[in-house]
Amino acid sequence: MKTDRRTLTIVIPCYNAEKYIMRCTSSLEGLESRKVSILFVNDGSTDSTIELLENWVSIHANASLINKENGGYCSAINTGLDNCNSDYVMFLGVDDEVISNNINEVCCLLQKNKPDIFAFSTIKYNDDNSEVDYKGKVDPLTKYDKQGCFEMDVYSLYNHLGSDTRILFTRDTSRCFKTSLIDSLRYFGKTGISSDGCFSSLVACRAKSFEFLNLNCYLWHLHGDSISGQYKTIDKMKEEVGVWDAYFTYIQDTFSIVRVPEPVIDHYFEYKKVIRALRTQKEFDAVREYEKKSKLFSNWILKSTDLSLKSRIKLMIEPLYLSYLEKR
Repeated sequence: MKTDRRTLTIVIPCYNAEKYIMRCTSSLEGLESRKVSILFVNDGSTDSTIELLENWVSIHANASLINKENGGYCSAINTGLDNCNSDYVMFLGVDDEVISNNINEVCCLLQKNKPDIFAFSTIKYNDDNSEVDYKGKVDPLTKYDKQGCFEMDVYSLYNHLGSDTRILFTRDTSRCFKTSLIDSLRYFGKTGISSDGCFSSLVACRAKSFEFLNLNCYLWHLHGDSISGQYKTIDKMKEEVGVWDAYFTYIQDTFSIVRVPEPVIDHYFEYKKVIRALRTQKEFDAVREYEKKSKLFSNWILKSTDLSLKSRIKLMIEPLYLSYLEKR
């Protein structure tokens, strides 16, 4: 492991990714080695992933490789976090790319402004669709109406910026996180289903400063091999509901803030939708367990936290609101 402290570490989890590695590593070539560390975590690949990575890492002084037994996406990310030695961290899918010159620019801004979270823009591709409309459009979640630095908690930020903050509560890409803010927080679950959004949301709730910039830094490739493109089996639904349960248990047990932003309440209804999906699959033991736990959380958050009126109404008319969501 190379341990020189840099501004940013890019953690890249890898599993049987031989057909994507060259595209990914080519995009990393222009990164400033004094500012950016690249950390590959090979999660027990059985193809030529490890050989390709070893060759690339051997000729790049700012790159490192950790080989581990297969444990799933979350364990690979967590291993990366455990071995991160920089002021900031960002995550890159091995099937995705970065725009290196713009990442270098972000590093300068991180050094200058020192935000807890820095959000940049992502270009989204659908690799399985040849139509022009699916090639190279900016992801709407990363197109910010108000750019700049904001010193406030996430509850106030959401009230101030609205939709610009949505990226803070979803997947783990399109931004850099201050490592001291993450501290010992790690991903829940195994495969990554909903885990990235839960992690990102919890980090956002800890943050006190944010920076948003419409600078394209990330190329996101959607295809059948990606997590977001996979069909949800009963086992995956069970894992997802377990991740949501861990997320809300963590909030209830450890939240130091009493003001809960609306996207966290929206996550609660995602949790409830998975419980309902399990009911349709007649997984009644799981449904009983998580219905009880979700009710306890709903009661706690209504009594013990400061919510927007909109969030409070959603929780108070939960069955009606769930039915509305399912009909949309």
